[in-house]
Amino acid sequence: MYLSYLMGAPKITDEELKAFGIEIVSKTDSGSRRLKIPFKKIEDYHRLVVEKLDLGFWNEYLDENNIHFIFKSASGDIREYLLSPDNEK
Repeated sequence: MYLSYLMGAPKITDEELKAFGIEIVSKTDSGSRRLKIPFKKIEDYHRLVVEKLDLGFWNEYLDENNIHFIFKSASGDIREYLLSPDNEK
């Protein structure tokens, strides 16, 4: 199970998330969503975030040992970074 706090992605609908079996644990007043993502659906979630994340935002999701970051610049460039116990500073 992966965990994510999804913000800056209003183009991602609750229905899209649920179609992948992603559980919306809660929502904030601003529309951010706390999610539980099944292991088998993380690639689908990742693609959805890369495609629909607003410019200038980032998303992260956590597994047991790592934090996976997806950054989308104001120009739409995508950068990804993995923070793990091996590269933590």
